Amino acid sequence: MLHLLSAPARLVTAEGPTTEGSPMKNCTKCLEPKSLDQFYKQAASKDGLNAQCRECRTTYDRKYYADNLEKERARNRERYAANFEKIIIANRKWAVANSERVRTNQHEWYTANFERLSVGYREWTVTNPERVRANQRRWQAANREKVREIKRRWKAANPEQVQLDAHRRRAHKKENEIFLVTPKDIRRIMAQPCYLCNDAPSVHIEHIIPISRKGRHSIGNFMGACEPCNLGKHDKYIVEFRRYQRQIRLAA
Repeated sequence: MLHLLSAPARLVTAEGPTTEGSPMKNCTKCLEPKSLDQFYKQAASKDGLNAQCRECRTTYDRKYYADNLEKERARNRERYAANFEKIIIANRKWAVANSERVRTNQHEWYTANFERLSVGYREWTVTNPERVRANQRRWQAANREKVREIKRRWKAANPEQVQLDAHRRRAHKKENEIFLVTPKDIRRIMAQPCYLCNDAPSVHIEHIIPISRKGRHSIGNFMGACEPCNLGKHDKYIVEFRRYQRQIRLAA
């Protein structure tokens, strides 16, 4: 972008103001003497520096860009299309040479735009379910060990949900009725003693009507049971289990 300068810059040498012995230069915009590192390079000028200081030059460029937004966007698109390969190569080289700065910029941008990204991602997942599933399968195939570790930790942290999932799968295989049961329901049931012996604490979820005999997956068909009672009842009805217990006592 070419700019007309109002007046030539004057270089102040050692006879004039200095900063730690370094020569200074007057900005043609703010008219203040500043050190040479406060000016952008400009090969066309006699001293190789822009006439305006960095601060004034940046302020002017931002105002010009805002006042000529559409024009500048069109010019940038044309330049990008004409120099696509060169720009990509230059950007990659810069990113490799400034990896820490790239990571910092990415983190700051992600933090500042988290809500907008979240909304956009949710909308994208709704409109692209097949791509979402394909990406998930590809990631899981490439990270099998990580997936197993995540599942192991989740199962350890959610034992009630693990039991519910297992019972629901069994009911589904038998084509039994399935109703919603929450982990909160399971915790309430497990807080009660075994419903068969009314003594030991509950450690298993027991189906009053066994799944193998068309028992439904519902809160009304669940009770807590201790391990001996649960294993002894197996696929029996309660009356059959009581009869079985009497037979065991009589045989003893």
